[in-house]
Amino acid sequence: MIRINLLPYRAAQRLRTLHRILMVWAATVVVGALLLLGIDLLILDEIQSRTATRNSNRQTLQELDNKLGEIKDINDRKALALTRLEIINRLSIEQSTTIHMLDELSKAIPEQVWLSKLETQKNLLSLNGLATSNAVVADFMRLLALSPYFAEIELAKVAQQEPKSTLQSFSLSLKFGIPKQSTPTAPSAAGGQPAASAAGR
Repeated sequence: MIRINLLPYRAAQRLRTLHRILMVWAATVVVGALLLLGIDLLILDEIQSRTATRNSNRQTLQELDNKLGEIKDINDRKALALTRLEIINRLSIEQSTTIHMLDELSKAIPEQVWLSKLETQKNLLSLNGLATSNAVVADFMRLLALSPYFAEIELAKVAQQEPKSTLQSFSLSLKFGIPKQSTPTAPSAAGGQPAASAAGR
């Protein structure tokens, strides 16, 4: 019987297999290292590009800030001038509004109404007074409503002045302001005054 010793052959085969595995691992490591190096170079190039862009943007922003500083100084002077002009216009309008308000109020008061108190707060007007009857108070409110300078007229209170008195005390609240140019002015209120007097009588 012939016997063949295969031990050296098997050992050599194992060595060759191990060698191939080591070569594959080595190749994998080399390829991975090259990929990592390439990615690192790309990231570094991107960082340098973005850094250069950021520095350029900072320089541009600095130039814009300098120009904006000059524009802001001009705008501040313009705003100050406009503020002063606005204050002058507002004071003129408020003075004109007050004059017109008092004029319209005097035209709308019937003969049987006497005002005892008048208070203003911004565009709000509060009136306290006496009238000969509730009908006269209603007529007064109607005449006020005819004026384009008054709006949102509300009767806050109406009561008999004294137990034996025929006079009625009342309180009114309303808004006033300059009407638009197309809105009719004093003639409507003035035209209603004879009716108010007739109603009071």
